[in-house]
This record gives sequence, C-alpha cells and structure tokens, in this order.
Amino acid sequence: MPHQSLTRFALLAAWSCSLVAQAPPPGFEAVDHEVELGVLPGQLRFDQEELAVAPGSKVKLTLVNIDAMQHNFVLCERGESVAAKVAAATLQLGAKASEMHYVPELDEVLASTKAIFLDQRDTIWFRAPKIPGDYPYVCTLPGHSFTMKGIMRVGAVASKRAKVPISNLRYRVFRGKWSELPDFSQLTPFREGDIDAGMLELGPLGERQNYGAVFTGSIELAESGEHTFFLNSDDGTRAFIDDQEVVAYDGVHGAAKEQRGQVFLAAGAHQLRLEFFQGGGGQVLDFAYAGPDGKRRDLSTRRRAPPRVTPIAVVDDAVVMRVHVEGAGARTVAVGLPGGMNYAFDAERCAVQFGWAGAFLDVSPDRDGRGGRPCKTLGLRFGVGDVGFPLRGVGGARDAVRPARFRGYRVAGAPTFGVEWGGLPLTWSIAPAPSGVGLSYTFAFEEPLSEALLFVIDPRGLALSSSLGEVTDGRLAVPAGSQQFQVTVRNLEDVR
Repeated sequence: MPHQSLTRFALLAAWSCSLVAQAPPPGFEAVDHEVELGVLPGQLRFDQEELAVAPGSKVKLTLVNIDAMQHNFVLCERGESVAAKVAAATLQLGAKASEMHYVPELDEVLASTKAIFLDQRDTIWFRAPKIPGDYPYVCTLPGHSFTMKGIMRVGAVASKRAKVPISNLRYRVFRGKWSELPDFSQLTPFREGDIDAGMLELGPLGERQNYGAVFTGSIELAESGEHTFFLNSDDGTRAFIDDQEVVAYDGVHGAAKEQRGQVFLAAGAHQLRLEFFQGGGGQVLDFAYAGPDGKRRDLSTRRRAPPRVTPIAVVDDAVVMRVHVEGAGARTVAVGLPGGMNYAFDAERCAVQFGWAGAFLDVSPDRDGRGGRPCKTLGLRFGVGDVGFPLRGVGGARDAVRPARFRGYRVAGAPTFGVEWGGLPLTWSIAPAPSGVGLSYTFAFEEPLSEALLFVIDPRGLALSSSLGEVTDGRLAVPAGSQQFQVTVRNLEDVR
C-alpha cells in the first residue's frame, strides 16, 4: 500500500544500485533543483544538514553512500517530533524492515530513497511541498536517527547558481606504490576527468589504495594580502599556488596534524595544483584557506573516500558468527538480527555484553592482509546493563552468583543460547525490543522452577519492563513455579 502522502506531493521515485543509470519519470526531464546528498563515513551524519528548495518545485535528489553502514533518506512532514515518530515507527516493522527499506507507511513520510549499502547510490524525483516551512529529513535505520538528520527549507531560493570554490577543477589519477610523492610530470595518468562541484574530493577518483592524483583548477581571491592555507591528509600531499609550493604534508601517515602555510597573494584568479598519494588504510584530503579577513573557506568537501571494509549484511534471517569483536570478550558470539539490532554474547560468562543499532560487522580486520584483528561493529552501540549471567538465587548463601556454563546455540527465529546454571538447564532467546533501541530476553526452563530466583541487571541508562511485573532497581523476582519469563531492555534515550 503506497503512502497516502504521495498523492498530495506527487512523489515519483525510481530505484537503482550504483551501476544502473536512472531515467527521470515523465514530467521530470528538467528539474528546478538537483541535489547530491552524501554521508560522513563512521559518523552517522549526512554531509549536508540543510537543503533549500522552492515551494512546489521539481526536485531530483541522489543519495550517495560511501559508508560501511547502510543508509536511507526519508523526508518528513513539518513538525518538531515528526521525524522521531517516523523513526520510532520503523522499529515496529520487524522482519519486514529490510524489504521496506526501513520506511514505515505513514502520511508523515513525503519522500524516501532505498536503504543502500557501501558504494551504492539511489535517485528519487519529487515535488517539494507547496507550503513554505522547515521539513525534517532523517536516516531511519535503527539508531541512526539520533544524529543522522537535517532540514529541507522550503521557501524563497536564489535562482542564480552559487560560484564554485575551484573553477575548472580537473583530476588525473596515477597508479603506483610510493612512500613519498613522486614526480607526477614523469608519469602517465591512468584516468582523468572533471569535478563539477568545484571542491576537492577523493571519492570521484574511484580508487582505494596504491594510487596518486593531481588536481588542478583556479581560485578567485577577493583581496590582496597574506593568505594562510590549511592542509591535512592521509597519506602524502603537496599544494602549489601559481607553481609556488605553499604547504605540504608528505610521506605515509594518518591525518594526525593539520599543516599550515602562508603566502602573499594579490586579489584575483590564481592557479591551484594539489598533488596527493594514497598507500593503504584510510583516505583523507582536507584543504582550506583564509584571506586577510581571517575567514576560513573550504576547498574540499567533508566527505571521506570509502573505507576498505568487508561488511556482513543481515537481511531476512539472523546472522550468528563466532568472531573476535572490537571491545568484546575473547569468546564472543556476534549476532545480527533482521531490522538492525545486533549484540555481542560472551560465551565465557554467558552474558550479553552490549548491543548496537544499524549495520552488522566489518570483518576486513580479521580477513585482510595478515588478518587476526578484531572485527568492527558498524552501528551505534548501546548498553544493556551487563552484570554477567543475570540470574541469581535468593535466600541466604544462595543469593550468591552460581556458575553458568555455555551449552551452545541454535538459530531458528530469534537465536537461542543454551546455558547450564548451577546444574539447572535453561534457554535464553534474544530478539529486538518490540519498540525503541534495545533487546528482548526470554528465559525458558525445562521444568517449572522449584524455587524463586532473581533476574539482576545494571539499570543505569535503561528502561526495563517484564512479563512478571516491575523491575525495581535492576532486580526482578521470578517466583517458584515459573517456566518462562521475558525482560525488555531499552535505552532511556530512546524512550518517548
């Protein structure tokens, strides 16, 4: 069933992956606004948090994902809490979330892209609302909406195109392996092209490692005087103005320290040449300048080139992996659940250590090169009140912690872990919380309990509920005769 709001704003959408060209729908061959919206890798932010369009205008919007995590774009109706409502509704989609691209069927949803993975892009065409105002947009994948959001301002928009920071910006790409910048004039470029946006960016080069690039263009300076140029990179970089070197950061290194160079320049146009090389690991290129007025002006985008990742996707079924996870115990079982909730289960202590919302795991640290390094979680981490195995005896010495032994797991619906606790066999199933960011625990015993027990958790920062009643100060009484009970653990920040 389509969103009812589509009839009001005549949303016309088309989907694609990164290699499939998209044709505009009828009536959108020419548009009033063309927007390319990217993401900041690893930061859970769009690279633009404010867009401007005219009321009732035709808009073409392309979402470009250079992040290891999956993302989407959802434009919402006006209102302070509307985006939060849409994000909360996404969490109710359950197993249908991925096939619906994490977009709930609500009137408040005005336009949306697909949820796309690393190196993919998706384009939609739609008419902007006719009523001026601020319309929020958000990524609705679980946990992303807290920080990955922006505002589309519908109102008067200057028709004159803004002047690009670097005019006639071109690049040449060279392939090779270096420990410092080579003499590019002695090398033959592998590929070359233009960057119409007029800002330095590594993403359009389409390279990951062992390459170099030379950017050329022209910058227009408003006044004569001392100009300061700021440079940071991973790996080596060197910048020239009118063939005079003004700042450099050569060699193999991370983006550890911004470099500065000063030069006196007259007002007017000046030729820029910037040389860059990339070895392995991360890719960063930040370049800016300040004139005599001291105002800093960016000459590069905030976008980062795609990191080298091997993401493990979770689609319709849970994914369970025995791997070493960053920040987790040595005997961790990493579990990715459909809908974007994930967690790390410590088989040594029989405990859930933490959860994370969003994409699942990057296993490249374990598989690339020599490997053996911890896999990286790809979403936003949240606490689950880990105190070890959460069941306790009651009464006298029995209130002490009893030993818990891991008995394996099975995957059928919600992954279920077998535990032997002080001689008592039980199963512990873990599923996404029914709402919000969190997890739902189900404990089941082979026979009705012959004695009362306690469920114990660290309650700080959590909203707790149970099938047995209130959880007080992180403790829940489980009466004798019980054979199954549930506890839901949610982040307080997500309680609305």
